[in-house]
Amino acid sequence: LEALAKAARTLNPKCAVYLLEGNHEYRIQVTLDTHPEFKGLLEVPTLLGLESLGIKWVKSWSESEVLYIADMAFIHGWYTPKYHAMKHVLELMHNVYTGHTHDIQEVALPVLGRPPLVGKSLGCLCELRQDYTRGRPRKWQHAFGVFYHWGMHHQEYTVKIVDGRFFAPNGKEYRL
Repeated sequence: LEALAKAARTLNPKCAVYLLEGNHEYRIQVTLDTHPEFKGLLEVPTLLGLESLGIKWVKSWSESEVLYIADMAFIHGWYTPKYHAMKHVLELMHNVYTGHTHDIQEVALPVLGRPPLVGKSLGCLCELRQDYTRGRPRKWQHAFGVFYHWGMHHQEYTVKIVDGRFFAPNGKEYRL
């Protein structure tokens, strides 16, 4: 996190950095509810030193907080049906970007007299082969989003990582 925050602020010293709580981070809160003797020690913001890194914690899972930037809404993701991108757009009636399902899915909801609302899940950066999936097929894909905004408008690029390599929006190739 320190390296990511530093890299973001190197390009833009005014860059705000956020970490959205997801269902996996929330498991720690469930443990704290069961074992209150660990309160003050195991909270994710404390464990990761978010305050000292200047990273803002968004309780997207436990309190359904939404991070709004320009005309975009960012959440961890709340739903997992087949058409989860549409479900999130309909829930928020806003352009919404998520990561919960670890896949890439995009939908545009037409709105009379204005640009369509977009819902998109952005893939993941986690290990794709997890023991708990027991080798079953899944739709997970390595990817991340790059966002630019001006005023109340934005442009999003989904960068897909295939076999450890990707091309950034500027055309530069990276290998992991």
